[in-house]
Amino acid sequence: DYHQVVKGECPCKTGLEVNGRNVTVHGLAVEHANEDQVVWNGEGGDVQFYQCELPYDAGPDFAKSGFTGYRVSPDVVSHEAGGMGVYSNFRDHDVKVETAIRHPCPQQVINPYTVKLDNQGMIMSVLNGKGRPAIDQGVPVWL
Repeated sequence: DYHQVVKGECPCKTGLEVNGRNVTVHGLAVEHANEDQVVWNGEGGDVQFYQCELPYDAGPDFAKSGFTGYRVSPDVVSHEAGGMGVYSNFRDHDVKVETAIRHPCPQQVINPYTVKLDNQGMIMSVLNGKGRPAIDQGVPVWL
C-alpha cells in the first residue's frame, strides 16, 4: 500500500550526524527527518553527490527553527561537497525554508541546487541565503 510518509511514522530528529575526521561519502541520501537532515561536525569531510527530500509534513516551526537539508558546523574549516541537491514537497503546510544548505566555507561547495517537487511552500535559497527561491515545480535552481 503506497503512501507518503507522515509525522510520527518512523521518526528521527536528524538523518545523519558526522563527528569523525576525514570522513568521505560518495552517494549520500537522507530524507524526511524532523529537523536538520544532515549535521556535519567533523573536520576534513568530503561528500560527492547528496540527495535530500525535506519532510513532506513539516509545519511552520520547521522553517522558524532554521532547519535545513545539509548543515556543516560553523567551526569546520575543511569540508568539500559536490552535487548537492535538496528538494521540497511540503504537502501539509506552506513552509518556507530559508536555505537548503548551510556551510561556513561556501567556496568548498560545487554544483549545489534545489528543486520544488510539488505542493506548497518553497526553499528560499540554495546555499547560505544565496541563490533564487525554488518556486516553480520541477525546475532546478542552481548556484
